[in-house]
Amino acid sequence: MKLTTTEYRQIGKHGLGSSDAAAIMGLTERPSIADVYLRFINGRSHEDNLYMKAGRAMEPVILEQFQEETGEAITIEDVIYIHRHFDFIVTKPDALSKDTYVEAKLTTHGEAYGEPNSDAVPDYVFCQVQHGMEVTERDYAAVPVIILDRWGTEFRVYNIAKSGIIVPQMVELERKFWNENVLPRVPPDPHTLEDAKKLWPNSSIVSVQATPEIQDAVTALKEIKVELKELSNRKEFCELQIKKFMKDAEAVRIGNEILATWKSNTVSRIDVTRLKADAPDIAKEFTNESTERRFLIK
Repeated sequence: MKLTTTEYRQIGKHGLGSSDAAAIMGLTERPSIADVYLRFINGRSHEDNLYMKAGRAMEPVILEQFQEETGEAITIEDVIYIHRHFDFIVTKPDALSKDTYVEAKLTTHGEAYGEPNSDAVPDYVFCQVQHGMEVTERDYAAVPVIILDRWGTEFRVYNIAKSGIIVPQMVELERKFWNENVLPRVPPDPHTLEDAKKLWPNSSIVSVQATPEIQDAVTALKEIKVELKELSNRKEFCELQIKKFMKDAEAVRIGNEILATWKSNTVSRIDVTRLKADAPDIAKEFTNESTERRFLIK
């Protein structure tokens, strides 16, 4: 099933797109599964930035080059495809051919891509096209890429087959995420400390009873903090020894090998204390207040 983007928005539909797939599978930190969850809960759209806008602007150029180099006829439509079994799993292809899902990319990270005409693309792109192939019922995907770097511009095409192993796992994870997290508004398990901070920015209850596992985690964290303090002290001692030896030298070396440098750098910083004293109104105008939770081990 497919709808135009306008029709899709008119009926108030929203779902998991191909760019959400890698996050739900735990393969990306930005966006993370917490970002995807909060997008639905807070009613926010995908983050948009200059790099993403540039990618969209270059899409017609990339797709035109793809057709010229491969001779493959493609269709470009402003439509949303909806999964045949799950109406919350959707995709908006950049282009389609009879058998192929086409995902155009613009990147400055050519090192993340392997040999042309292989399936050696970054994990998030691989998941993206697996999701897209599943929704549009294609068995193959093509990823035409323009790579920009200091050496110039390069065009490559990557060819990816639909995975009979990964796709069922992906669909199941997306189904669980939708039904167990998004619909009941239950936060997913965070993968990072930053995720936890996003999911629970404010405290609302006084305390909870620790489980044996949490007691063990607190004990382990205390021990780790002691070890880190000892390492920090050793680091400071070693650094002080080196600097005492270097004095006003820029570098210390053995033969022609540089072991360490200690160079002068000019740094400009705003004198906040003086600004608040001399221009309190300006300081207040450019001061933002925020609430953050402070984590302490007792």
